[in-house]
Amino acid sequence: MTALSPRERIEREIIGCLFLQPDLIPEVPEDWFDDLRLAEIFGLLKAMFAAGEIIHYGSLWYKRPTDETLGLVGEFRDLCDSPHVFPQLKKEWLQMVKASRANIALMEIQGAKGTPGFSIQKAIKNLEASILDEDEERNNSYPPERIANNLLNHLEAKFNLNGQRSGLTTGYDDLDRYTDGLQLGENSILAARPSVGKTALACNLVERICLQDKIPTLFISLEMSAAALSRRLLSCNQRIEMNNLRTGKMSEIDFSRVSSFNRLLKSSPLYIEEGLAGLSASRVAGMIRSYAKNRGVKFVVVDYLQKIRADTRNEKRTYEVAETSGILTGATKESNVAMLCLAQLNREGEKNKGKDNAARRPRLSDLSDSGQIERDADNVFLLHKASDGVVEMVIGKQRDGETGLISFVFLGQFCRFESRTYPSQPDPEI
Repeated sequence: MTALSPRERIEREIIGCLFLQPDLIPEVPEDWFDDLRLAEIFGLLKAMFAAGEIIHYGSLWYKRPTDETLGLVGEFRDLCDSPHVFPQLKKEWLQMVKASRANIALMEIQGAKGTPGFSIQKAIKNLEASILDEDEERNNSYPPERIANNLLNHLEAKFNLNGQRSGLTTGYDDLDRYTDGLQLGENSILAARPSVGKTALACNLVERICLQDKIPTLFISLEMSAAALSRRLLSCNQRIEMNNLRTGKMSEIDFSRVSSFNRLLKSSPLYIEEGLAGLSASRVAGMIRSYAKNRGVKFVVVDYLQKIRADTRNEKRTYEVAETSGILTGATKESNVAMLCLAQLNREGEKNKGKDNAARRPRLSDLSDSGQIERDADNVFLLHKASDGVVEMVIGKQRDGETGLISFVFLGQFCRFESRTYPSQPDPEI
């Protein structure tokens, strides 16, 4: 490969990212390309994406069968092996585009000096426009008037709800009172030790949000097959004992309930992605963006965080988990979905037992592998088995609300959580 300039290199890396994750194509401005050959290739990819065609190197060759295409494909492959780098590449590319446009504007000023009608003020405005990214300034800059208007619009929207939840209703009144429902654009972590009920509670939320309220939902499972998840949803929804579903010992009434549930499932906007062989963070983020854009998904469950492979290998596991957490949080906000990401807690709560030799309630510091999970999350819910049949939820973090304690009755035979009024008390020590 001949030596490439920084801009030539970065434009090839951008194209390489698009082959690895085509749903990034709408995020690329067509007029940023300096290399006309790459601009032509991007135009082809954009048209293929709009037409719903499969995007890969072979399909590009079919559209542009030249030796030049073969050479560029090799460069795309060599320069980019992960779409995770796309956000940083785009930032660097923007700076190069700004610098190039500023240079062009300066040369135009030099050439126009002394000509009739030349205005230095107009020339300066053109130069500023070439340097500043107008969309970026308009979206991210908040002068006083915009701040005040945003506040009034937000309060007016809340008032117009007339007491309805602003987020996705979970079906658990105590939880909804704390959160006002699961909010779009927020990443909620549901963490516990194994066998406390993370996946079961997630299925309960899917049962309400998707099967009952018909909110398009994506369940990405790295822990359990689609068939196993379906059984849990069936047990939860129709109250058929899980043991009977596992063994096949079902009555006529049970079979009738299964038929009823199948009709409900077929009419529900539920999508399950199995990742039992492992998924990378960028792949999971790509799924979220794709389903949000193409299927209108608004609720996403990921089971579970620590099983996702980091895009970048590191000697320290904490760095890998931190990277994964950041990628998922970014995808949540970009796609404007309500995310429920399941996570494991470490063993500290079991080591430091309290009264009656029982494990203490979990804390934010018990999140396994990385403190970055806590920092990235908008909400952190920690499950704790308080006694037989009773599971507590510690709301350990809520970025825009209170922390506290909720109690559930867990009907294990039906994989079902039921609300349980808990005596009023101060927030637990987190």
